[in-house]
Formats: sequence, structure tokens, C-alpha cells
Amino acid sequence: MQLLIKRLRSIILLLSLFAISVNMYSQDVNTMYYMRGIPQVYQINPAIQPDCNFFFGIPGVSPLKLQVETEFGLEDIFQYDPDLDSLVNFLHPTSAAAIGGEEFLNRLDDMNSLNTEVSTSLFSMGFRSDKTFITIDVRERLNLGFDYSRDFFRLPIIGPADGEIFNMGLDMDMSLYNEMSLGVSQKIGDKLTIGVRGKLLFGQANVNTNDLNIHLETSTETILVENNINVQTSGPYLSDYVAYATAVPIATITENFENMDIQTPDVQEITGMVLNTKNMGFGIDIGADYRVFDWLQVNASLVDFGGIKWKDGMINIINTSSYSFEGVPVDIANENFFDDFQDSLINTFDNFTATDATYRTALPTKLFVGAALYPARFVSFGALSRTDFFGGDIRQQFTFSTNIYPIRLLSTSFSFSIIDGTYKNLGLGVALKLLPLNIYILTDTGPSIYFWPPEARMLNLKVGVNLMMGNPNKRSENKKDRVYDMPLVD
Repeated sequence: MQLLIKRLRSIILLLSLFAISVNMYSQDVNTMYYMRGIPQVYQINPAIQPDCNFFFGIPGVSPLKLQVETEFGLEDIFQYDPDLDSLVNFLHPTSAAAIGGEEFLNRLDDMNSLNTEVSTSLFSMGFRSDKTFITIDVRERLNLGFDYSRDFFRLPIIGPADGEIFNMGLDMDMSLYNEMSLGVSQKIGDKLTIGVRGKLLFGQANVNTNDLNIHLETSTETILVENNINVQTSGPYLSDYVAYATAVPIATITENFENMDIQTPDVQEITGMVLNTKNMGFGIDIGADYRVFDWLQVNASLVDFGGIKWKDGMINIINTSSYSFEGVPVDIANENFFDDFQDSLINTFDNFTATDATYRTALPTKLFVGAALYPARFVSFGALSRTDFFGGDIRQQFTFSTNIYPIRLLSTSFSFSIIDGTYKNLGLGVALKLLPLNIYILTDTGPSIYFWPPEARMLNLKVGVNLMMGNPNKRSENKKDRVYDMPLVD
């Protein structure tokens, strides 16, 4: 039993560290919103026009976007023990510095979220025609929304004690898709600019938990297990393997897993997956930018409003069952108890059924509202509100930035953000123009990792490399058109 508990606790630690180290949250870098010299700013407000007449993004890094966020920081998992002169985990059995399992559980919500986006640009280009700017993009995107119950941690920490109830729920939506977009930004008079980007989506793979809940009730003589599982999947290349997995006992899969022959897809299959016209979707970005005065700018944008209908390679997995585990007293000191209990749980998952019904998923929509002050041509101050909608989850952020342009070819930004109620989020942005080459790097939280590493809950990063040509300010005779567009390019 002690060995199994140690294994379960190790799993918790590994999951926690994995979430901290590799999970990427679905977010653009807010610091970019009011920073000049970055062509791809239209990706978070399609009304904002780049500071050039033409740009071409280098494939793969125009831009490349990553982010890491967790519900808890390293300080919630590891503490420094001066007596041992080393870091100890929160379940260390002898260290006085360890916070213990109960304190760790108290730092979690009933439901905790991890939301992810990883994206890379395959093609990015834009050009100006008088007061109109047109953009074309092709991006590969991975979105993941993941909510998990605190009871997934609570069960292995406190064990199935008498009279305990565990509701272990999961809510996940993972989508891999290709996005092709066409954007148009139009200046109307001296004050107003509006923009729209239409998106054509090609779904490649999806896993969506319409419902996934495992309910456990423990007593001195019986453990009642109730499953309510409905998982929708679309994976054309792997659908045969998923169908096989739902049709045979789990023990058969585990015994023969190493011998399963998953063929490497050929070029034709890869092309079919990248541009899967059977899993089609549509999205739209809309935005507006209004110059109230020469020194005041207000704007708003709605990004990623739309969804995908999944019609190819569907396997919808359903398991609704109840199981009463009897015959072995609830005694976590008995080593045989956890072995038998584990076997009984596995047996309840051998009753899957599968259908091939179509379904629809939504994109992770974002709403931006902000304002910027321009007291001088070399500096501006921005305030931005951002609201994320992903399924039933709503997350709020506020970012305040100071943007400085010390020389013609350099743009910098320093930001402070309030993200999901956390305040130690310092951001930095730098954009450099070297002849036609534009290079930028942005983060909302990078400096915070350096100053407060134990409390870090998020790290995001966005980098880009473009070829930029043309300075729209040289041809503008209207001062109002020059106030906000810094002359960063020739």
C-alpha cells in the first residue's frame, strides 16, 4: 500500500511539474497591443494597421507563440528546508518546511483550469493601398481547454477514507487545425479605422469531453463507483485505432500495446490531414480604432469568434456504468486493498460503446477593450482589458504599458498585468528594425520569472521576424495620421 501511495503521489508531482513546465495557455501577448513596429498587431485587433507599406513574415517565426500557466506556482509544490539545505516537496514526510497535502488542496479550487494555444505561422503577408491595409495569413494552431477537479489530487492524498465522496470531473476540448485568413483594415476619415478578418478553418484532430465524471462514495464496507463518460473525438488517421481501443478490454490493450503497429502517414495522407475539407469551420475577427484627440486613442476588438464542425473520423466514446466494490474492508493500511480497488476501477472501464455522430466546437474567443495616451511622439501609455471565453470558462486580465521609442529603429514596451487575480506580472517588449529586417520579442511575464521564480504561474513568449518596406508617414501630410504611427521604417 505504501508503495502504491508513493506512486500516486509521484504521479501528482509529475502532473504538477508537467503543467508548470510545458502547458501553454491560449493567449496573445497583451504587451503587443499598443507597441509600435510589430506588423502582426492586427492579429489581436484587425483595425490596427502596421507601420509599413508592405511586410512578409519569415515562415515558422512570424510569429511563433508560446505560453505557460498553472493554477499554482513552484512555491506550492516545493519549499526550501534550511535544516536539510535542500528543496522538499509538499508531501515530504519529515520536513517541517513541507506544507502538507491538506494545505496544498486548500490552494486549489473545486475546478481548476489549464487553457492552451500553440501556434506558428506558415505564411504571413500584408500590403497597403492608400487608406486600406490587406493581410493574408496561414497558421497552424493547437487549442486546449482543460478543467480538472481537485478530487483528482484529493483521492491519492487522503485516500478513500470512510464516508468520503469524490467527484472527479474533467472537461477538455483539444483542437488541432489549420487557419487561412484574409484581413482588411480601412481608415474612414481622420479619426476612425475599422477592420475585419475572415478565417477558413481546416480541422485536423479534436478531443472533446461532452461529459466526463467519475463519482466515488466510500464506506467501511463498500465503495460505489459511478461513471458518466461521453468523449467526442475526430482523428481521421487514428480513428481505426480508437475504434479498436473501445471494443476490447483495457487489459488486452495494455498487454499488446508495444506490439501495435501504427503506420507512419505518407505525403498524401499528411496533405489530407492538413487541409481536411471534411472538418470545415469559419471564424471572424472584428475591430475598431478611434482617435478621440491627437493625444487619445480608444479601441476594441473581438478575436476568434467562430467554430469547427467535425464530420471526419468521429469516434464518440460513451461509458455509463455503476459498480459496487465489496468484499474488502476500506482499510488503506492493507496493501491488498489498493491493488484490488485499482483492478475494480479498470474493470468498470471495459464497458465502452462508440458512435460516429458529428459535432461542433467553438474557438476560444477573446474580447479586448483599451485606450492609449500620447503625451509626446516618443512615448505612449496604454491600458487594456482582456476577457477570454473558452467553453464555460471566463478569464479576465488587465495590462498597463509604457511604450518608448528612443531612436528611429527601436521600439520598446514595459508592462504590468493583473492576470486571474495575480499581480506579479511584469512584461517587456523589444522590436528592432535593421534595414528591411524586423525582429521582435515580447512577454507579459518574463521578468517576473527572474524576480519571483517561486511564485511564477505563467510565462508567455512571442517572437517574430519580418521583412518590412515602406514608411506610410513620409507620404502623409496630415499630422493626425503621424501621431500614432512611429517612423520605424524607411
